[in-house]
Amino acid sequence: MWVTKTKFERLTDDQRCSFTKAATQKRKTDKEYLKKLSETKLGNTNPSSKLNDKSVRYIRTLYKELLEEGCKKTQSQKELAMKFNVSRSTISDIVLRRTWKHID
Repeated sequence: MWVTKTKFERLTDDQRCSFTKAATQKRKTDKEYLKKLSETKLGNTNPSSKLNDKSVRYIRTLYKELLEEGCKKTQSQKELAMKFNVSRSTISDIVLRRTWKHID
């Protein structure tokens, strides 16, 4: 069942809740949706990626070296972010392996 925005606004709170739950449940079990999620482009296969595998390895190496030299974590991340033209949070995610997990 497809509900337009105006119809959705007219629903009671209980109806909205059940409708949203049903839509979420359908999305979780929808095979096409799950297939699309599994085929998400990782790393440098993503066309909007600013980094590649080699630069990620280099970032992780430099980060370890900076920490061994006594630099603070956030300062090291800021320096690397400026060097590679990405945000500090991107560097943080890389070194904590939240992103680019497929790279050693």
